[in-house]
Amino acid sequence: MAARDRSHILLRGRARAEAYTSHGVGDSRRGLPQRDPDLHSAALRQSLDRAVQEGLARRERVSVEVDERASGLLLEFESFPGIELALKSLENHQLKRPIELRAVNRTHIDPDEVQRAVVFVPDEARGVFFRRLDQYASEQTLSGAPKHRNLFDRLQDIRLATLESFWTEATLPFPPADEPFWWEVWLRRDEGREIERFLRFAVAVGAEVHDRRLAFDERTVVLSRATPRQLSESIDVLDDLAELRQARVLAGFFEALEPHEQADWIEELLDRASFSRESHAPAVCILDTGVRAEHPLLRPALDAADLHSVEPGWGTADHDGHGTEMAGLALYGCTLADRLADSEPLVVPHLLESVKILPPPPQANDPELYGAITAEAVSRVEIQAPHRRRAFSMAVTCVTGEAIQPRAYGQPTSWSAAVDALAAGRSFVTLPAGLDYLDPGDPQSSRLIVVAAGNVPPQRRQRNHLDRSDEARHPYGRRQRYRVPDR
Repeated sequence: MAARDRSHILLRGRARAEAYTSHGVGDSRRGLPQRDPDLHSAALRQSLDRAVQEGLARRERVSVEVDERASGLLLEFESFPGIELALKSLENHQLKRPIELRAVNRTHIDPDEVQRAVVFVPDEARGVFFRRLDQYASEQTLSGAPKHRNLFDRLQDIRLATLESFWTEATLPFPPADEPFWWEVWLRRDEGREIERFLRFAVAVGAEVHDRRLAFDERTVVLSRATPRQLSESIDVLDDLAELRQARVLAGFFEALEPHEQADWIEELLDRASFSRESHAPAVCILDTGVRAEHPLLRPALDAADLHSVEPGWGTADHDGHGTEMAGLALYGCTLADRLADSEPLVVPHLLESVKILPPPPQANDPELYGAITAEAVSRVEIQAPHRRRAFSMAVTCVTGEAIQPRAYGQPTSWSAAVDALAAGRSFVTLPAGLDYLDPGDPQSSRLIVVAAGNVPPQRRQRNHLDRSDEARHPYGRRQRYRVPDR
């Protein structure tokens, strides 16, 4: 068990008053490189003019009715590397229809990163930035600095915003143009009709909108499945778009689908998935209730020769469902819903193996034999594929109470000793008195066995829960505090 013996930080003695000494007010302009106002304003003016012309031309090509509230341009402002934008200076709320900041890709940036901000500029306010650029080139403040220097010295480029400008997932790539994708669409809340407008837009472009909604004070979030090309017109016809993220689709969405709809999603995932076909590929071996090998999501990674049972009469099929669920976790992780929802290629580099170690009811294992049963399970897969690298997954922590005896409450058991020995690469035989070790163990033959241990009842979680997890009743005993004796 990891040591938890760190001392608390104690503040001793009484507080005392000391005179405050100001260290000065921070100035975000310190260290800001000075640009040549004439050259820099000319370059930014050229970029701004090009963005305006492209925006007007793009607006003429839209095929969806434009909301009158969206009569304006969305411009993207990009900083120099390592310099943050003067975000407040990009806005102007004194106008009848204000110039508004809509999205920022990063709140803080590293020295080699740039910051981008999307700003909505109403048609009637289009000249504001042109006038500021003129003042930057020709006027000075009382201190002799160019006017609006803090705004424009930070700016590297101005361009017309695209749908990707609203993508705020800094670590995820933007989806391909024509591939369906589940989006979190963040809409600005104004007079309460943003959902109505987005639904009308979705019908017009053929996008799907999920019923689940999430409302905040200033934003409404909806889930929509569409290609980037379908969704791209929204930036010119709606005034509501604020941000786009990858949707974290809940598993309940897929569970609620009809069986034929679930089959379609599974087929789409398998079409873009590639599985290892090499017999020497690494594997995860599930020691559990068996596996339903015919499940379409498991079939590509589970060969019939890799299905075993410690008792042939039990069969290898899953009688409970738990082993199949563990196989799904081992193959796809805990984000299967996200994998179903995205459109990225999926590479699964490992195989599955299964050994059924629990019998179907009403049969039950002898509690004293669990060590031998685990050893038999390990032996069967290693005989079948002796050169395969594998990890063993045994998430059987409470076997209907049959392996739990009052004397085993937090204490070592024959089962925990067997697991320790197997992990250390030792060979042994199980005797009524315990384990008889046949060798001292070989580090080259050690095994990785992932064991779920430490079931703590809810009523006992309130105090000392870490100690209780170490000592709680489970079949393996007190794993961290037990050493296999040398024999």
